[in-house]
Amino acid sequence: MDPSWTECPFCQTSHEADIKIPALEKEISQRRKVAPQHKTMIEDPHNIPDALPHAPAVLDAPVDQYKTKPDPPSPPVHSAAILDAPIDPFKTRVVAPERVVPKLSEPKKPQASGPSPGAQTKLNPILGVLVSYSFNKNGSAYLIRMGRNIIGSSPGADVRAQDPSVSEKHAIFYAKPGTFVIDDCLSTNGTFINGKEVTEKVRIKSGDVIQTGETLWRFLAFMPPKPSMKVSRKGTL
Repeated sequence: MDPSWTECPFCQTSHEADIKIPALEKEISQRRKVAPQHKTMIEDPHNIPDALPHAPAVLDAPVDQYKTKPDPPSPPVHSAAILDAPIDPFKTRVVAPERVVPKLSEPKKPQASGPSPGAQTKLNPILGVLVSYSFNKNGSAYLIRMGRNIIGSSPGADVRAQDPSVSEKHAIFYAKPGTFVIDDCLSTNGTFINGKEVTEKVRIKSGDVIQTGETLWRFLAFMPPKPSMKVSRKGTL
């Protein structure tokens, strides 16, 4: 220390500071008595409430930032109000397409299995005829053509008998020039030639009587005339 100093300047500064600190604390204490104390949570960390007061339930609900406010429901529109509404002549109206109801086709009528009248079909030569007076007192005649001829009650039969005792396909008549054969088709009431039942193919001749069910037939064979039988006034051609 300098010998000219009467006292230490550092010690005097420290003594003055010791004097000023109690004075400052006294002034702060007096101010606190005048104004109420407001402590923050940091000033008093031991005075922390267990839970914060809750806000209203609306604030606690999650917020959807993309959800918009729903539109109010529109009032119901009655059909009478629509009918009473004025018509705008310039407004395009949508017309429903007309419902098309398909036309039902008429059911086809069953056709007979035999040739239809007037049909242009190739016919075989006529070799004989069957004549019956059983179901028609004036007589009914059916032509026997070369080939196979069906006798029965079916509408498609070549020789149709209008007799309920005759089966639909009762017998078959085979014909070729000079030869005639008949056979039963397992009919219900059988086929007979001159009173004898047919159990297999039987040859017949012109003038024989054929019975199918309750119907009787007389067979007559036709023989085409020979070309040599043609004559003229001047003699044989």
